[in-house]
Formats: sequence, structure tokens, C-alpha cells
Amino acid sequence: MALAELNDRLGGLPNPREAQEIWDDIWHEEAHHSTALEGNTLVLREVRALLDQGRAVGAKALREYNEVRGYATAAQWVYGQALEPDAWHDGNLITINEVRRVHHAAMTPVWDVAPHPDATDREGPGNFREHDIMPFSEGMMPPPWPLVPEQVGQWVTEVCVLGKRIEAGDELEHPCPRSWPGCTTASSASTPSLTATVVRDVSL
Repeated sequence: MALAELNDRLGGLPNPREAQEIWDDIWHEEAHHSTALEGNTLVLREVRALLDQGRAVGAKALREYNEVRGYATAAQWVYGQALEPDAWHDGNLITINEVRRVHHAAMTPVWDVAPHPDATDREGPGNFREHDIMPFSEGMMPPPWPLVPEQVGQWVTEVCVLGKRIEAGDELEHPCPRSWPGCTTASSASTPSLTATVVRDVSL
């Protein structure tokens, strides 16, 4: 009975009010590993000191500390939405406005000290890019920038549909962990902004 209640409330995770230490560990680990994948060099000990004590330990570039701080702020907002969605939430798993809000929260601190050199005034945190970008190192070709809003909208729709299928107990073509990557790949290909990967990680 208790396990069913946990699953109904938070997908099996304990309530943050009941297990703050567990959620703090998740927060530290997620902020560290997700930014490290993008090249951030702060180690876990430095991430903990930054988030818990506000101390910049390690003599790294200010951009790196702000990158971690922005990601952590965005992650906390997402955790809160999972527990108590805002009044304007429409009941779907995710919306375009939420993607843009997460991106704004995640990227504003680093953008304040190290904005993307190719960005225009309209391409800051929370906004779609308005020019084409180079292919990714893995060879993935981003779409032309005029197609980005439509493709991001399609990705959001696919994520919401998959979420409803999981919630309804539908039998998926693949196990759940293998079903999400298709949606994640689509978000990477669309690359709504000049710094999109952090948003994808926090949102999903």
C-alpha cells in the first residue's frame, strides 16, 4: 500500500518534505553530472559547496560556477512542479512555455557573464535561435532556424503523448527507458536555442 502511494504521488520518489537529504543528493548529483557532460570542470565536492554554502571553491572560471548554479535553479523549479504545479499548468506533462522557462532559469546566470558570441539580442535565454548553426560533432544536422518552433512543438506533443500512455498503463513498443531517447533525440536535433542541451536534461 505504501509503495503504491509513493508511485501515485511522485513516481516512486519520496516527498521532499519527508526526505530532504535524499532530494538534496539527487540535486547535487544531477547538477554536477549534467553540466559535466557539457564540459563543466567542477567536481562534486565543489558543486556541493556552491549550492549548499554559496562558496566558489576551486578557483574555476566564473562562467562554470554560474553554469552549475543556473542548472540547479532550473532543476529545483522542475522538482517543485512535479510536486505542486503552478495554477496555470494545463495538466500536460510539459509545455513549450515550460521548456522556455527552464532554459531561461538555467542559462541566465552564465549568459550574464559569458553570452554566446554569435547570439543576437533576441537569442538570449528562453528564446529560440534565429540563425542556422553548425552540425554537432557527432554529425547530427540541426534544422534551419525557421523550422525550430514547429519542431519543438512536435517534440513537446510527442513527450506528452508518451507520458499519457505510461500513465494509462499502455504497453509500449519498447521498455520505458528506451522510449524516452527518441523524444530526447528529437529535442537535440531541433536545438531550439544556442544552448539547448541543459534544457532537455532538466526537463526530462
